Amino acid sequence: MNVVLYRYGSICEPDIIAGFQKLGLNVIEITEEIQNKMITPSRQVELVNKAIEEYSPSFVFSINFFPAVAKICHVLGVFYLCWTVDSPVLELFSEAISYDTNRIFLFDRVQYQYFHRFNSNGTFHLPLASAVDRFDRVIGERISGNCRVTNGMEKTKQPAQQSKENADAQWDFTGDITFVGSLYSEKSPLSRVKLSDRTAGYIDGICEATLKVYGYNFMEEALSDECVGEIKRTFPDFFTLKDKVPELTDEEIDRYVAAHYYVGYLEAQKERVRTLNTLAEHFKVDMFEIGVDLESYGSMEELIDKCAYYLSHEEERARIAMNGYQKVKQFDTYDVRIREMLSAATA
Repeated sequence: MNVVLYRYGSICEPDIIAGFQKLGLNVIEITEEIQNKMITPSRQVELVNKAIEEYSPSFVFSINFFPAVAKICHVLGVFYLCWTVDSPVLELFSEAISYDTNRIFLFDRVQYQYFHRFNSNGTFHLPLASAVDRFDRVIGERISGNCRVTNGMEKTKQPAQQSKENADAQWDFTGDITFVGSLYSEKSPLSRVKLSDRTAGYIDGICEATLKVYGYNFMEEALSDECVGEIKRTFPDFFTLKDKVPELTDEEIDRYVAAHYYVGYLEAQKERVRTLNTLAEHFKVDMFEIGVDLESYGSMEELIDKCAYYLSHEEERARIAMNGYQKVKQFDTYDVRIREMLSAATA
């Protein structure tokens, strides 16, 4: 069975490919967008159309949603499966979301609840997965001194490297607490422009308020029309769609984009920097890209309390970490998620 996989360079794509191949699927990759970030929708259509004609796939797949891919699949009567790994994914506002050939899997439950109405039969909630087998292999090689991980990529060491680095087996672990992920400073458009003092102050106030409330996001409803308008004027490339879902007005889409993309990334940046600064006042903290299981918290005070507690209760911390690892290994691997996705898509 053939599967055409449209790629743009997501770090999730190699694990998806491996998961499909484990099921015996033959994966045909379209990779032009990995190098050409200026690719046009017409070129996307051309590439997918050619692959469908040549390989007659059972379905086309991509990480995140590509309206042009959805459209050509709809025209040719081929199922298009996609799985979001980001939020927001603004392309979901395209009218192409409604096609009956789509099987759209959204990792974020709130994202799913918002977009499900536009294609109730073809939209599903599917949480993210973990590449447990690959991480096990990396950890095992790291322990044996054969592997170092750089920017998420495994690199096997040469004998001279092994000898040198085995002398200092703890070179990776210089802190008590690990931060995993991006600070979003490189993704926040509002961090790179100057808004009016009034709008900047208003947005800062909303961010401060939302950072004190855990479990609910009121950014969209709190953002004023004045703020949305100034953000649109500040960014000439503010997100627009020629063919948008007819159920929403331009103003509703603009508000969502301003709140969840422009202000949302700024809020995420503020939250992560504040969290790390708060931790650094009490503990020694290291940041790197790949880490271990997390603990949740509902306030900065609870964060400090839990970090202090687990640093002084090693056995309990290790037990929770192992329990989380075993549960992920059993229920949340790419193999499990891909089977769930294909089952829902063919139901």
